[in-house]
Amino acid sequence: MSRSHSGGERWPWIVLALVLTGPSACLSCSPGDVPQACRGAERRCASDRLEECNATETGFELVELCDDGCNSTLLECNICNAGTTQCEDETTMRICSADGLRVTPTRCEDATPFCLGDTGRCVACVPLSAQCEDVNLQRTCGPDGRWHDAKPCAADETCFLGVCGGECRKDDQRCVPGVDHYEVCGAQGEWGPPVDCGTGTSSDWDVCREGVCVDSPMYAVGYDDVSGWDTTNWFRSSLIVIPVEVESDVRVFELQLITATGGGFAKMAVWDDSNGYPDKLVIASDNKVAVRTGAERVSRFLISKHPELDARRTYWVGAVFSDDVTLYWRYNESTKYLRYNYDIEGDFTDLDPFPSPAWPGNPNEIGLSIVVKDLL
Repeated sequence: MSRSHSGGERWPWIVLALVLTGPSACLSCSPGDVPQACRGAERRCASDRLEECNATETGFELVELCDDGCNSTLLECNICNAGTTQCEDETTMRICSADGLRVTPTRCEDATPFCLGDTGRCVACVPLSAQCEDVNLQRTCGPDGRWHDAKPCAADETCFLGVCGGECRKDDQRCVPGVDHYEVCGAQGEWGPPVDCGTGTSSDWDVCREGVCVDSPMYAVGYDDVSGWDTTNWFRSSLIVIPVEVESDVRVFELQLITATGGGFAKMAVWDDSNGYPDKLVIASDNKVAVRTGAERVSRFLISKHPELDARRTYWVGAVFSDDVTLYWRYNESTKYLRYNYDIEGDFTDLDPFPSPAWPGNPNEIGLSIVVKDLL
């Protein structure tokens, strides 16, 4: 028996019938039948599992286990972990979209040029690497890909390819002991080959002080000032040799002769000393030089080699003439010149060592000198 409201409606029984015939029920089920769980190709996300309705529509089965999560809106596996980043290579980062369905390769910016694989981030440097910030400053990269503050290398080291080392600091200069040469420290902290201070753009030979070539003025060793001196005649093909004292280590640049009158040509040479007598030939002028007189009475003799003379030693300087000349002289009891017959066409090699005996002269100083520059 049914109950009805006004108008004859039987709504309680209709509601009950709808409930009993829902999608999980069957209207004419036999004992043992399985209720219908899904329809057709219906899919769903169950955590990281993408599932699809089975053929009997009695339940869901696994389609794919999603490594980067299951998209419950589109019902498919994400291709990346939403909102995360990964490194595609050492300089490129892969950015995953917010829905996990798109990957955008993005090159690292200049300020952070390296992609750090463990974090998927662009960083400033490769962890634990090092670089040179200057010739003597090294900085290292921390595990997080950030540069640490630069630290100086040791005073005698150079930073090269991120490593402090070597025996000197790049571009430093030092003098080679005992000679007018300097060395420059190279990029790897090694001393380069010696550079002669006389091989630069200047025609003058300089000396090395504190690693730098500096100008060293020329001066005469011997007698280059004959003001107030007397004169004396000298004969052609007659070599005159006088001793001069060298006070410091020097390099020879030219030889010099002062005459009062005369003409023709002259040659000059220098010998070292052995027990108060000229011995081995040190240097000779390259060519004959015209003897100057009058206002230009100084004759200069160029030499192609520039030997060094030792400090606190005696050397002998001499000249030979093609014609008679008038020389300047001054009395000095402690200085005696020597005279030796010699043809100006000779090259002095036959006077090496100086022959003995030579005729001793009066105790006079003569206007002969050696033009030099100090060494260190």
